Amino acid sequence: MTSPTLSYRGVRYDASSHTQPDKADVEHVYRGHHYRSSLRHEAAPVDESVTLQYRGQRYHHHAAAGKA
Repeated sequence: MTSPTLSYRGVRYDASSHTQPDKADVEHVYRGHHYRSSLRHEAAPVDESVTLQYRGQRYHHHAAAGKA
């Protein structure tokens, strides 16, 4: 199975060659606060009990493509 070719502002690119951030801890500063954590984070689980709204419209969670 091949990965789909993506497009950004009309320029096509192949996302399969992108590298993922390392899970090793990195020391960094954000708004004057020092942090030491990984730059790579796993996605948070979906909480379907929460009703989301965006610009006055209700948003429903969608199942991720390819998952059963």
